[in-house]
Amino acid sequence: MKHIYQSLFRDSSNGYARYKVTRNETGEADDLLILEVNNAYQNMMGSDKDENLVGSRVSELDHLIPDKWPVESIKFYDKAVKDKDNKTQTIEFTVESTEKVYQIIVVPVTEDEIICRYHDITLVKDDFLKLSRLEQDLNDQMAISSMFFTHSIASLFYMMIDEPVQWNDQVDKEAVLDYVFDHHRITRVNPAMEVQYQTSAENLIGSTTQDMFEKDIETSKNIWTELFSHGRAQIYSEKQRLDGSSMAIKGDYITLYDDEGMITGLYGIQVDITAQKEAEDALIKNSEIYRFSQELGEVGGFEYYPKTGKIRWTEEMYRIHDINPAAKDDTINLMDITLNCLGPFYRDKLEQELEALSSITRKRFDLEAPFTSATGTPRWVRITARPADQYAERLVGSMMEITRQKEIEMKLQKALEVAQLDIQSRTMFLASMSHEIRNPLNGIMGMAQLMETTQLSEEQQELIDLSKTSSVALLRIIDDILDYSKIEAGALTLEEVPFNLFKTLQEIHSIFDKMAASKEVEIILDIDDDVPERVEGDPHRFSQIMNNLLGNALKYTKKGEIRIRATVDQEQQSPEGIVTLKVSVQDTGVGIPQSSMDLLFQVFTQADPSNTRLYGGTGLGLPIAKNIVEHMDGTIWAKSTLGEGSTFTFTVQLKLLMVDTVSAISSASILF
Repeated sequence: MKHIYQSLFRDSSNGYARYKVTRNETGEADDLLILEVNNAYQNMMGSDKDENLVGSRVSELDHLIPDKWPVESIKFYDKAVKDKDNKTQTIEFTVESTEKVYQIIVVPVTEDEIICRYHDITLVKDDFLKLSRLEQDLNDQMAISSMFFTHSIASLFYMMIDEPVQWNDQVDKEAVLDYVFDHHRITRVNPAMEVQYQTSAENLIGSTTQDMFEKDIETSKNIWTELFSHGRAQIYSEKQRLDGSSMAIKGDYITLYDDEGMITGLYGIQVDITAQKEAEDALIKNSEIYRFSQELGEVGGFEYYPKTGKIRWTEEMYRIHDINPAAKDDTINLMDITLNCLGPFYRDKLEQELEALSSITRKRFDLEAPFTSATGTPRWVRITARPADQYAERLVGSMMEITRQKEIEMKLQKALEVAQLDIQSRTMFLASMSHEIRNPLNGIMGMAQLMETTQLSEEQQELIDLSKTSSVALLRIIDDILDYSKIEAGALTLEEVPFNLFKTLQEIHSIFDKMAASKEVEIILDIDDDVPERVEGDPHRFSQIMNNLLGNALKYTKKGEIRIRATVDQEQQSPEGIVTLKVSVQDTGVGIPQSSMDLLFQVFTQADPSNTRLYGGTGLGLPIAKNIVEHMDGTIWAKSTLGEGSTFTFTVQLKLLMVDTVSAISSASILF
């Protein structure tokens, strides 16, 4: 027996070693003394057969055993001795650059001796690790698949048949389809499927093919026939949601088989293309509307590629050129046709404009040109174009027939020329007549002044005064007519001269204050402190505005007061060096009805026609004042209460005189 034991110990493929546990002074295990080893153990430790390990301590085998392995294992070996029980441990270490994994079984023999078996399980562990990795990869793939199924934006589902079916030429395919339709059930759906059918998974799972296609069984049979025959089917179909609403579906279905090749069900992917289908339908309708709009509006469209010279026309472009769209030929250069329909000047102009667009030097062009169609019909067209992309490699444009518009423009131009001639003739006539009237009127006024120097009776003096008053009134009417004729002819000009604004307002006040002396009317002048004294503008036209407003105020006020107030308009944002003057003339006269306020500044009109008989006047004063105000970059308006009075307000812009400019101008040169 001992012989057999020694033979097994020596020749075993497992490593065997008999150790004695050595202890220190405190009785703790501190090392292993090698008493006996076999060949496999020596190989495991990386030593040759001639090297005698017996009698060595494990701690002395540093060149054979990795650091720390024996030292850390002492307590493990000692525990087997103390517990008098077998112990098992798996260790890993590297011998000659090769990683090894050993299973160690420790068997206590005596109180100090143990026998250890070292079993190499490196390959087993490698296989186990590979298997673990495969299992992990499988789990990862399943997790990815599950995540894709759950979070896909496409509708995914499984439909499984209660019992697998055969599909070949030996079976009754019609009977198979009938069975499938009643026993082909949805078994799993993703959230996107719930959204697509606008219902919950509970309402979808268990639904049969019969339920899903109950209104179109024939179409579904064709789909399933293709699916079972080829293993896959791709379709576009109209389906109904569970709430009865319709939807357009793009579906991709794959047949599922078992190990014996029998059909077990299908895996489906569906995309809701309802919005896309509606957009396509709308595009078709819009294309029709676009075509009809071009036809009705006589507007053709084109697309031009400068690098290749390729051009594409809409149907209306052919009509404008008098070419039948049905006879179009791709070999014909449509650009040459357009160029040949234009005159030489406009032909060169169009080529230059297109070249400028294609070189990105311009963003758009607009060209009106005479045009002769392919049949010789004269027309006018308007051609517009712009780049359709960032690099101007494609230009888009339109050609619109504007023949009728041009004919109307030409008629209007002729009418405008006639009207302008008429205005010029009328202006010349008014100027001539006013001149002719002035001459005898000046004579009358001169004779009246001469007669005043003679000895006159009281009655004669009254007649002379009446003659002078009538002459002045007539002269003012003539001046108004002349001013209006200038305004109508666009010949009204303004001066830009320095003048004393305070003095001008005071002079106007003084003149009208004397005129008001015969009435119970007081004229008050109120100038704010922030109004500049010296400005630059047209003092004559400014005085003309004031004279018109004050004349009307005095005319329609029997008693009370007329207040002139001048301020700086703080609400206006004036340019630098410019002041916006605001002047109001407020009276306590007869007032103006609200219904007549809109007529105040219209030519030859008065708020009350009876005023012409009571007070006189031509109705030109306010329109002339309004036009002068507007020439001075201002506005004029009125407020009035019938029986209580009126307030006319206007603004004008005047230049401020710099301090050094004022000092450079002598006081004599400033108009007072």
